[in-house]
Amino acid sequence: MKTFRDLVFKDGQAEMLFSNGYGVNVIPSGKLYELAVIKNDRLCYDTPVTASVERTSGTTITKLMKKIQELT
Repeated sequence: MKTFRDLVFKDGQAEMLFSNGYGVNVIPSGKLYELAVIKNDRLCYDTPVTASVERTSGTTITKLMKKIQELT
């Protein structure tokens, strides 16, 4: 499973795609981060993980990334 530590930030953001077709786009926002779910190179707002952009900590990003990787 990929975690927050696996993200590589370039030009102020990190994007990672998973083998299930979903992925994440993460942007630093002050001391926190904003995570958006992506699918087919588009923002995806209709997953059971989140229906919006999540503003949260790196620890929670890892938890969300694990859930996204488990989506079918």
